[in-house]
Amino acid sequence: GAGPEAATRAASSFRLDVVDAATNDLLASVSGGDPGYDETAKMVSEAALALADGAPPPRAGGVWTPAAALGTVLVDRLRAAGMGFDV
Repeated sequence: GAGPEAATRAASSFRLDVVDAATNDLLASVSGGDPGYDETAKMVSEAALALADGAPPPRAGGVWTPAAALGTVLVDRLRAAGMGFDV
């Protein structure tokens, strides 16, 4: 298959807002470029590199998401790769 053209991806972006349902206050936001190809590739690659660099493993068993398992190590890597995280 073929994905969108580079120009289409360059013109795409996303922003995810985390809002408190009780107060309607904005708690945090995550933003970046094209979520379907560019940012997904960054997230997977930076998570793998964080693990390869010896990021701390989860504290106990079970299934962990990359964000829960890698925490601020992953956030710092994604910020350096151009994604936005605001609290």
